[in-house]
Amino acid sequence: MGYNDPSREVSEKKFVTYEEMGIQSLLGKYRESPNYVLTVINKIWNEIQKNEKEKCPNPILIYKYSLKELLARANDLIKKRAALYDDSQFDQMYPLWGIPFIVKDILDVKGLPTTAGSVDFPNFVGQPVATKTATIIQRCLDAGAILIGKANLDMFATGLVGTRSQFGLVRNPYDQKYIAGGSSSGSAVAVALGWASFSFGTDTAGSNRVPAAFNNIVGYKPTPGLIPTTGTFPAVRSIDAVGIFSINCTDAQYVANLIKGYNPNHTQICPEVDQFSTMNCNSIENSPSSCVKINLTERGQTAPLTDYFSNPKSSTVSLSFAPQSQFSSNYSNHLTTTLDEEHQELSTKYNAPFRVGIPKQWFMNGTPEGQCYMPFFGDKGAQELYKKAIQRLIAIGGTIVQFDYSPWATIARMLYGGAWVAERYITYGAYIDEKGFPNQPISPTYPCDKSISNQQIGSGTYPPVDPATFKIISPAKEIKATRAFLDQYRFHANKQIIEEDWKKIDVILLPTTGTIYSISEVMAGYEETPPNPSANIRLNNNLGWYTNFANLLNTSAIAVPAGFRKKGDSNPLPFGVTMFANTFNDGLLFEICKRYEIELSQEKNTKNGC
Repeated sequence: MGYNDPSREVSEKKFVTYEEMGIQSLLGKYRESPNYVLTVINKIWNEIQKNEKEKCPNPILIYKYSLKELLARANDLIKKRAALYDDSQFDQMYPLWGIPFIVKDILDVKGLPTTAGSVDFPNFVGQPVATKTATIIQRCLDAGAILIGKANLDMFATGLVGTRSQFGLVRNPYDQKYIAGGSSSGSAVAVALGWASFSFGTDTAGSNRVPAAFNNIVGYKPTPGLIPTTGTFPAVRSIDAVGIFSINCTDAQYVANLIKGYNPNHTQICPEVDQFSTMNCNSIENSPSSCVKINLTERGQTAPLTDYFSNPKSSTVSLSFAPQSQFSSNYSNHLTTTLDEEHQELSTKYNAPFRVGIPKQWFMNGTPEGQCYMPFFGDKGAQELYKKAIQRLIAIGGTIVQFDYSPWATIARMLYGGAWVAERYITYGAYIDEKGFPNQPISPTYPCDKSISNQQIGSGTYPPVDPATFKIISPAKEIKATRAFLDQYRFHANKQIIEEDWKKIDVILLPTTGTIYSISEVMAGYEETPPNPSANIRLNNNLGWYTNFANLLNTSAIAVPAGFRKKGDSNPLPFGVTMFANTFNDGLLFEICKRYEIELSQEKNTKNGC
């Protein structure tokens, strides 16, 4: 069915299950029958082809490898396995053997273009195809994973809606009249549909967490610097993070443990610390001036793709630890343990209490201040699901601590309303200014409705810059140094308050977004001449209310499913919540996330009468 009459029946669409595509589940099946990897690849390929044969395909992928190439990779892995008789040794050498994954098309893969959501961008920067593969992708390939392809995204990773792409807007698989979230839209939908066991997105303002919430999967955003960004076109280079989409928290942790740690072959401003973390560079034995080593590598007209902000010490950061606070545990992630065994171990042995921060505005129940700082934008279903998520954390040992969300909200607004947007201009400004603001109208059903300007992917008739993307990035060239310093003063004043919050809180729990929007709402005004992106920008800003502060404050975060609700006549739409922890407390989040998943699964079993 075409976009104007999309399938609205969730039951007709097959969503991923852990048994089918979970990493540990697949690894177990491969141990029994290595040839099963061929079945997995063929099944994924068939699902991708089924989508592409629809009257209006969902533009989830920008590039995919051919079936011949994928099967060749799988057969090569089978041969390597046959040549090594010791399975335990093999598991250590290839911990992702045969696991399919997908990457956001803002990460480099050698031999493929890196479009960043723009057809013309690779040629503009003088690199039609990438000459190297991003560090984290190469680490996965070396571990035996199979790369399926590269996923669609909001242009230049600027957006939380998933509609700002020259390759077409990505639709929500639960109800195709709704957005899939962005900017890592394709990466999230691919995991939700079972095209991959995990995928990579990037997350500067919420680009992993928002799509995870809208697609009923897990979206992990590490502490900036924990996972290297080498080989990624930056959005806001000083705070960018690469995130992981997965079916559950265990898989996200498993992948993160395999790819974390900085890349020593790339430039570090201070090789002992991440200069944007809360660590103090002056405490290092060598002074900052003695550890500066700059080795710039040009890449067209973009800033050098050196790994400035990865932390060399992050390779020693455990993703299985809890900080020295009220919460403590010796739990470690055993790679050979099955998901059920891990859950049983956690539920019976590690029920240590923890302190969970909930905004005091939540308890103001309709007062003006509460409405201002805890908005759900009229989505009562989302509000009720957030309440249930709070109760879930209490059930697994959380003690509620109220805190004032006002300084967090202030910092959240600074990401796009402050000087940091100038970093986006550094990378993409030359391209945006040369191409200019589009003058022709854009169909809100592009690419399914080509009636306006005969829009076709890659034809050059779709504007090279999304109107909202232009309006956000182009004005940033006018930002002055005085503005940047004033924003820094304001930022640090609010951060001091937040640091006091962390002294009494282990994690905070927020809605990932207050609501979700239909495509027609987000694309309103795009059919005008010239296009008017004001609604797109305004609604996008609403989606960032609970996400935009995270990287500015160097937090770690995990977005997790929290149930379904309807909006009007929609199908049941996923809702998600996000848990945040302070810098490099990623391991704490994984521990609590797993316990949360146990509680959620038990609720489902109870409802099903099990």
